Amino acid sequence: WWIEKIAENKKQQIQDQVPLVTVVTDALPQGWGATLELDSGEVLVAHGAWLSYQIHWTSNRKELQAIHLEIIAFVRICKELQITNLLIRSDNSIAVFDLRRMRLTNTLAPAVKEIYLIWQYLNIKIITQHVPGKINIIADALSRLCRSGDYHLHPAYLDQIRMIWNIQPTPDLFASSTTKLLLRYVTAHIRDQQAQWIDTFSNT
Repeated sequence: WWIEKIAENKKQQIQDQVPLVTVVTDALPQGWGATLELDSGEVLVAHGAWLSYQIHWTSNRKELQAIHLEIIAFVRICKELQITNLLIRSDNSIAVFDLRRMRLTNTLAPAVKEIYLIWQYLNIKIITQHVPGKINIIADALSRLCRSGDYHLHPAYLDQIRMIWNIQPTPDLFASSTTKLLLRYVTAHIRDQQAQWIDTFSNT
């Protein structure tokens, strides 16, 4: 009898499946940042500032919200590439533990629920991993952009450079919809639909 039952058993993979992409997040008091690292080596970025009602949230709540926002920011890419496994890395150990164990406290339950609803909608399997803050460099830098401001060259100076160097630049490689000096521009803002493409360094 038991020999027949063994024969009916289905083979199971002991090791976890290797995630197709890796997401690294970070949340600071002023804003959040995230990177999406593809198998091809390409890295996409997303970042933003907290809304007025989010400013006073705890660091744990903000970290979970950052994970929620990065999933929304990268949802189109995940659907296009048919991502089935995703590794989420965060330097907030409590947020990682909450997602891994589904530990729902009264204050964090809505945030965890929202994240899992998106995962279910995308049919993505999630692996969470804690990463030391000192090596979470890119996401940390992105989360600080909200307070760094947007800067651009004064249009008059650009005209002078054009005349002196006798050049006619076509794309503005480091711009946004509010700081662009040319009609065609490239931005780091992943939600900018008017830009030619996202991340200047991804097309160099």
